[in-house]
Amino acid sequence: MIGKSKEQLADEVKELRERATQLNDAEKQLKQLQSDLEESQEKCRVLLSLINSASNPMALYSTKGVLLLMNTAAARHLDGRPDEFVGKSIYEIHPEAVADVEMGKIRQVVESGKGLEFEGEFELPSGKRSFRYNVLPMKDAGGDIFAVQVISYDITQIKQAEGALQKPEVKQPASQVASPDVIFAYDREGRYLYMNRAGPKALGRRRADLMGKKLTELFPQEKAKVLLEDILHVFRENRVVQVEQIIPAYDEYRYFSTTLSPIHNDEGQVVLVMGIAHDITTEKQAEEKRAAGLEIAADMMASMLNGDGIAMSEDMRKILKGEEASAKEK
Repeated sequence: MIGKSKEQLADEVKELRERATQLNDAEKQLKQLQSDLEESQEKCRVLLSLINSASNPMALYSTKGVLLLMNTAAARHLDGRPDEFVGKSIYEIHPEAVADVEMGKIRQVVESGKGLEFEGEFELPSGKRSFRYNVLPMKDAGGDIFAVQVISYDITQIKQAEGALQKPEVKQPASQVASPDVIFAYDREGRYLYMNRAGPKALGRRRADLMGKKLTELFPQEKAKVLLEDILHVFRENRVVQVEQIIPAYDEYRYFSTTLSPIHNDEGQVVLVMGIAHDITTEKQAEEKRAAGLEIAADMMASMLNGDGIAMSEDMRKILKGEEASAKEK
């Protein structure tokens, strides 16, 4: 440093301080990037965990149809594990007929940039199943599609139930649209698949608010649980049952005497439950009034026997109590 002026030394010190500040800022930025990366990795782990734990089959394909990600539910339908399929072409995973359909939908989404839905029935290792597919484009920060997400919903039971509704033994009572009794059909999840004209009127709701809805979506939790158990009992026992049900309607509870019958598919499996419900609210209310009247009469009789302000002879009181009255002397 000999020979340098004070001004030169001051400039060098200033430059060193600026470099130190820059290094300090760079270190802070590096730490922030590391923190962001760790946070992003954690979010990714959580997302993958959620996808893997989802009950509906989910898969992520490249635009060329190579599987990038698959959850356990999807792999289960293929009798395998996700790691056995990731990295393979859709044609290596599915039968050609299934792969052709799914690849066609992937191309359609990639070309249009818009998601779509479709239904299909396929022969899988787990058996013949019906699915509703939701196919969505995945875009990067620049808006380019880099992958396609496929979420499938198993609607096999719904399709079987719809087929069963066409059976003669179902269509006959279902055709009685003018019947004052409520005629309806449930699937295993307690979803209304059919209801005649009397149904909405009896329940005080619009038909559009009932069809396709589950009991849990229409009634309080505890009430829905009881009604659903009646349905599941028929599915389990595979026989006709007679039950008395209390249903919320018109801001009150109405009583129904309901016959629940199992309806089978061609393989003999119960796929839906048909019900015929007769409104017995008037009869039940009359019974309750009679019961209340008898209770009042019993209370009055008890008061009379105990002498609570009721004037009567001791002999009459004994007769009412079932005791022998004293003989009067002439």
